[in-house]
Amino acid sequence: STVVRATNGLADASVINRGLKKPGYGVSVAALCERIGIPGWVVDMRHDAAHNELPSLPSLRLASKTLLGYLGDKYWSELARLRGEAAAKAVSILDEYKASAKAAAVEHAAKINQQIAKAEAARSQVAKNRERRQQERAVKKKEKVEEDDEDDFWDFGRFSIFSDMDSSKKKGKKRPREESASGSDDATTNSKKQDAKNNESVKDQLADNKDAADETKSKAAKKKKKLASPLHFANQFINEVPIDTGLQILLSYLVWGGVGDMPPEKGALVPGSPATILETE
Repeated sequence: STVVRATNGLADASVINRGLKKPGYGVSVAALCERIGIPGWVVDMRHDAAHNELPSLPSLRLASKTLLGYLGDKYWSELARLRGEAAAKAVSILDEYKASAKAAAVEHAAKINQQIAKAEAARSQVAKNRERRQQERAVKKKEKVEEDDEDDFWDFGRFSIFSDMDSSKKKGKKRPREESASGSDDATTNSKKQDAKNNESVKDQLADNKDAADETKSKAAKKKKKLASPLHFANQFINEVPIDTGLQILLSYLVWGGVGDMPPEKGALVPGSPATILETE
């Protein structure tokens, strides 16, 4: 009957050595049941049902209710308490995982923005340098054309109508080529100054980006001191939460909602959830 099987099962589960045929290892069912808190009259009824006449139906029903109460107090209530503690721990680990994932996402976004800013600054500097070189080539080309025209003016040969010009005046006059060379030097100097200004501007921009990145990195470092990596919390969830409780809490947290800070029917992965795990505040 149910009373016999329940009593024997509880007694057998309380000792490993029961059933061995060696002297000193055998323990009676009555002693085992007394040790784990089963009433003696239930053990006597078990003995009568197994070896003597079957007790009356009301007596068996009372023994069954007593055993159900014992199982409720010693097993089911304890199991519910342990499951509640495991569920609370699972929710706590998931909350820490979400916070850690957000911090990691913010840090990653800051690195990406820093790389983008550096790339944009480099492209801007390349464009400025290209424009400057084009302007320099245009100026040099114009100066070369003017120099060729002036050379044609001064070098007509011995049949030139200017051949009888006073040589002293001719020597004393500054050739346009020299003036052009001087202008080219001035243009080169101005170009170098402009390059220096551009470089300073780029350096200032990079310095500002670096300061912003350092500030973001400092904030991320402070958060990192408080929070471990998401992988750490994932491993903790797997190692410390029972699989049945963990699966139920995980599904509720991500999809069904109603646990932790998740609203009902809107878990962390449901679009429109105010506590989505993908947000990066």
